[in-house]
Amino acid sequence: MAEQLLKGCRLLLVRPSSGDRQLQQLIAQQAGLCEHISVMTLETLAQAPQRIAQLQQQMTSGSLAIFVSRTAATIVAEQLPKWPSNLCCFAVGQSTAGVLAQTGITVRAPIQEQTSEGLLALPELQRVSAERVVIVAGEGGRHLIGEQLTARGAVVSRCELYRRQITPDGQLAAKQALDRSDLLLAHSGELLSALGRPPHADIALVVPSLRVAELGIALGYVNIQVAKSAAAPAMLEAAVQAWQQQNNLIKIVPSAHRERV
Repeated sequence: MAEQLLKGCRLLLVRPSSGDRQLQQLIAQQAGLCEHISVMTLETLAQAPQRIAQLQQQMTSGSLAIFVSRTAATIVAEQLPKWPSNLCCFAVGQSTAGVLAQTGITVRAPIQEQTSEGLLALPELQRVSAERVVIVAGEGGRHLIGEQLTARGAVVSRCELYRRQITPDGQLAAKQALDRSDLLLAHSGELLSALGRPPHADIALVVPSLRVAELGIALGYVNIQVAKSAAAPAMLEAAVQAWQQQNNLIKIVPSAHRERV
């Protein structure tokens, strides 16, 4: 019988589309109550097929491709499901790498710190002077990887395949749901920013990186747990830790906020 480590916990997940089905299943196994409200849409760009064909040519010619999101990897895998087995690329995390591996591409990705910083620490990316590097991503987002590799002497370009957009209706619904939640799962700084400041201090926050945690602190969150990665098992582990810590705090300092309905 499951330990039910999240029993009584009301969690809010705001990832786009279907969210993270594996994470939702893991939460349910621990008796947590997970509400999913998407605050963002992901739109594949009309130019994506042409850009993917160009990307394949660049990789065949020796360019290094770096996939910075699972969404970018999924678009590539859906539109070009089979790639030459001699091609190699990099991914920011194991989840993204798993999608790409299904196409036949050899993928290298950080294991411990599955973030942009962890990717940049890989030995293969330390000496890239004059190397051609293509960042496969969505529009906007962080440019840390490109900036750092450019500083190391690489010739960097971008292959943008999709667009993120905050939806006002989803944003409003998520803000309302946050008021009745015990714990927020925020997979990116953009998603966290969309919800703004927490409506009360006793909402725990789970994030996949220190960078997003710093944003959470600036917004006013107190109980913040940084997961080892954005992967579902890691986010679940951090959620359990946050819920246990929150319960300990409640026992020590009873809060009137806990009586809300």
